[in-house]
Order: sequence, then structure tokens, then C-alpha cells
Amino acid sequence: MKKLLLIIMLSLVFLSCSKKDNSTTVGNMQDISNEIGFQAERERVPVVHEEPPVRIQEPEPEPEPEPQVVTPVVEAGNYTAQLISLRIEIRAVELYNRLRASGYDVELQEVVVNNYTMYRIRLAGSYSREFAENLAEKIQSEFREIEDFWIVRR
Repeated sequence: MKKLLLIIMLSLVFLSCSKKDNSTTVGNMQDISNEIGFQAERERVPVVHEEPPVRIQEPEPEPEPEPQVVTPVVEAGNYTAQLISLRIEIRAVELYNRLRASGYDVELQEVVVNNYTMYRIRLAGSYSREFAENLAEKIQSEFREIEDFWIVRR
């Protein structure tokens, strides 16, 4: 930028001098350039070397705690709810894991019915008939795969 200003000023001086006397033009230009160069030297700003930014490493997030499976404290009974019975093991295991992750205490049973292997998901524990039915309805409202349930004796 300073060099460009220097060239412009020299050009203007040269043009103004060329109209008057050509013999003094070279001398005037050297005097002016020395004068401008000297000023340019004085106006230099020292270069400040910036340190590279320091990267602050964020702490790793703590892993989420395992959900606590809590069996509700209720009057014990002889009933439970069978939430679903599936023929495909992987679907049963996936639903079982999702129910456990949501905090429900359930059990997965493998049974053979009419020469077919079935996978039942039931509420773990024994409850009163009313409590088992209410809990099964709540679970059914949260999981669309559970279309119906059965209240069964233990």
C-alpha cells in the first residue's frame, strides 16, 4: 500500500515538474523519494507475532447411567400380564430391550406351542389382577407393537 502511494506521488511530482523545467526534474524526484522513503521508514508499524490460539479440550461427557428397573411395591397377588407373544426371536429381543430401557421389569420366555417356538414377554413378578391390568394398559399405550395383552395366573 505504501509503495503504491509512493509511486502515485512520484508520478504526480514528475508530471508537475515536466511542465516547468526538465533539468531539475530528476534531482527533485530523488529528493522527494528520499524524503518520502525516510518517512515511510519512520511510519512502519512493528509486526506483532500472535500466539496460535490455545485449544481447550472439553471434558468427555459422562456416560448415561443404566436405567433403574424398579418393581413397584404393590399388594402381592397371583397375576401377571402377558404383553405379547412373537414367533420371531429378534423382534421379541428388541422389544424386550426397549421395555427394559424404559424402566419396565419384564421377562422374556421361550416356549413351544403346537410345535412352534414362541417368545413371550410378560411382566416380571406377581401382582393383583387390577394392578397387572393397569400396568399392561400403560405399557400398551407407550408401545404400538403391543396390540393386546392377557392377564394370566402365575
